[in-house]
Amino acid sequence: MQLYELESTMPLKKVHVLTLSALHPKSVEKTSVKLAVSVFSESTRDAMHPFCNKEGKTSWKGTADFITLITKLWNVLNVKTRTKGKHQRDYTMDPVLSSFDWKLQFLREFSDFLQR
Repeated sequence: MQLYELESTMPLKKVHVLTLSALHPKSVEKTSVKLAVSVFSESTRDAMHPFCNKEGKTSWKGTADFITLITKLWNVLNVKTRTKGKHQRDYTMDPVLSSFDWKLQFLREFSDFLQR
């Protein structure tokens, strides 16, 4: 919410996908994937870093790291075609092709994180 308020006064916005309806969804909108993706987007994460350094918002670093983790998890789990990673130029969107793939280790570590 603070990021949205800071950017609302600026002429150029880095987090153009972040809206009030994403931050305060109505009961019907709480299951909207589009709104959730706008909060957990790379643009939201990238906009937080300058404020962490310049504005002294050090608590935002943990939120940015959490958004990075969730975005990476989403990209690993949401692969629908073999060529999605190539088209998006993002290696986290490549499918798992072998039992030694780093994505399987990432999922194991994420599972351990959830269990702790």
